[in-house]
Parts: sequence; structure tokens; C-alpha cells
Amino acid sequence: MENSFDTLKFKVSDKNRKLESKKIILAYASAGKGHKTACNAVAEAILEKGFNGQIETVDTLQFMPPYIAAMFSKGYLYVASKLPWLWYALYESKSDLAEFKPPPAYQESFWKIILRRFTKYLKEQRPDYIISAYFTSSWAGGRYKHLYNPNCKVATIVTDYGIHPVWLARNQDRYFVATEEIRREIAGLDWFTGVNKDKIEVVGIPIEKKFSMPMDKQALLAKYQLDPERFTVLLLTAVYGRRHIEMVIDQLLTCKRKLQILLVAFDGFDFSDKYKKALADKGIPYRIYGKIPFMQELMTMADLAITKTGGLTSTECLTCGCPLFIYKPYPGQEERNAALFLESGAAQRIYQMGSLPYKLDALADNKPLHESMVKAARELTKYRAADIIAESVLSDLRT
Repeated sequence: MENSFDTLKFKVSDKNRKLESKKIILAYASAGKGHKTACNAVAEAILEKGFNGQIETVDTLQFMPPYIAAMFSKGYLYVASKLPWLWYALYESKSDLAEFKPPPAYQESFWKIILRRFTKYLKEQRPDYIISAYFTSSWAGGRYKHLYNPNCKVATIVTDYGIHPVWLARNQDRYFVATEEIRREIAGLDWFTGVNKDKIEVVGIPIEKKFSMPMDKQALLAKYQLDPERFTVLLLTAVYGRRHIEMVIDQLLTCKRKLQILLVAFDGFDFSDKYKKALADKGIPYRIYGKIPFMQELMTMADLAITKTGGLTSTECLTCGCPLFIYKPYPGQEERNAALFLESGAAQRIYQMGSLPYKLDALADNKPLHESMVKAARELTKYRAADIIAESVLSDLRT
């Protein structure tokens, strides 16, 4: 079925005839790549398990007024990066679930107006299951279920390692969360969400299957003509901008350990002649990439990633066995992600850029410590999130 919205369709298999009349909608918001990636990963897993009904992923921002959609897609990144104090204040205000209260009537009315086109879309499509990877679609899905289709199931996927009260929505059937801590935090709020604690599943965060596939690190290093004796540093810097990229490179140039650098930046980025010469003089090989479809190979080759802590990208790194050096996470959910990674032993934090050479050299020269961080990274992301979610959804549809 074609419509005017940016709807991604998937081919279906010819299995599970009992489900051929069922329709699943996976809803996200294009405020960062993670929510869409999570939906696509779950859609892929559902299809691989033989689902042969209709399945679509939709961006809820396409249904909102343009200025509101822009506020979600661009406003968050602007405020979090340029005005972090403001985002911190907005995020932390009334963020403790122990003090949770239902949103006031005016807030409910606001969302009803803003999401009325998405609600109309749901009424037209009449899905049997709504899987939401963003809080706005959870709210709209629960309202649609309550008012128009009580037999529809609604499940929410929380795409970070901490949860904010905005993720709580009425008339849900399941919550899929990343940690046992989150499960316990929301287990007593069934009076609002409608979700009993046995329907809150700890699954991790769903990512594309390619990040979970075993790969031969030494073979990849040979493929990319990289030195297996050097410490491989992956810089994920697309949101930092040139100034911060150069700050990191300035520090890496002073490391004692022999390095090689894999830099993923914005499309079209290149080093200035000054940095090309400095890297050549220091004998540090490097590769520069923009948007690429083989990120899993870089993460597998890397001994360490220097990055922020978005839920999906961090999960991809850790799943590939790549520990993190955390630099400048956004306030709010990224700070909570960072806290968990530090607690688990899968990451270290760079508070002052001047400490980077010291910390990197210390890690590179301490093989047991590096191995323990790799092990912690894999342990934290051991779940088959997309597969577990797919199994639960299909089980619900069969009953």
C-alpha cells in the first residue's frame, strides 16, 4: 500500500499462514538514527521468523506539523550540543520515576492535537500490533488502542540504558527494556501503563544483525591493510565538528603507543595539510570515512572507540567487543548510558582531553585490563534483542 509518507516496506516470507492476515506497524521518530535502526532490526527479525502478513515502519514525525517535527529532529541536537545546561534542566526536571504523576490534561490535549494525523493513519490501517521505539508513538498507539481498536497490541522499545518518565504511556501491552534496573524502575507503574511486571522484558537494545555476526579481526586488518601490532583507535566524530576532531587528533599525536586511526566523520571531511603532515611525521596511519554500510567491520577491528554514548551506536560498538572512551556525552539519556557503561567496566571517561594520551597508553599497555573491558562490553550486550522482541510479538499475535 502506497501513501504520501516515508514508509519503508519489507518483503514477507511464505511461512506462518496463521499470521498472513495480521498487520504490524513499527513506529519511530527520526530524532537521531537510533529509533529507526531499532525498528528496522526488529522488522528484519520478525520476517526472518516466517511472518507473512503486512509489516511497515513509519516515521511519526512525517505526520506532525513541520515546525513541531523540526523541533524533534533538529531541536534536540541543537539544544543538547549548544545549550547542554538547558537540556540537562529539561531532562532532569521531574525525572525520578519514584515521584511519577500522570501528565496533566493540557499535555494530553497537546499530544492529541499534534498526533491527530498519526492517529488517523492508525485508524485507516487498523494494525494488529504497534511496536513503538519513541515515546510519541507509544502515546498515540495506546490512545488508538483504547479508543478505536482494543484488540490491537502495543509494545514500547526503550532505546537507551536509562528511562525517562516521558516513555511511560497508557494502554501498553509490553515494554522491552535494556536492563534489569529499568525493569524494576517501571514494574510498579502498571497502574498507569497497564503492563504487568512479567510483560516487561529485559532484552538489551535491538541492533542490526550484522553487528552480532562473528568476524575474524585479523582477516579484517589484513583486508584494510592495517598493522595488527598497532593499537587501533576508532573515532566516531560525526556530531563533534572539525574543532573537536582536531582536539582529539592533537592528543593522539602525543601518545607513546604506536597507533592507527579509523575516523568516521561527516561526509566530505578531510584533514588540513597541517594534520596530514603531523600524522605522517608521527608515522600514524589513518583512514577517513563518512556514512558507510560496513561500520561493523571498523568496530570489530578497533581496540577502542572514542565516542559519545547514544544508545544504538554504543550498543553496536560494545556488541563488536569494542570498549569505549566516552567524550562529551549529551546530558540526559547519554549521561545515563555512560554511567552504566562505566559501572560495567566496558568504558572509561575522558573528562579532560589532556588526559587522553595517558589513559590510552595505560590501556594499550595493560592487556589484562583491555581484555576485561572487551569481555564486559560483550557481556553487557549479550542479549539477542531483536530476536527476543520478534518472538514475543509473534507469540502475542498467535494467541
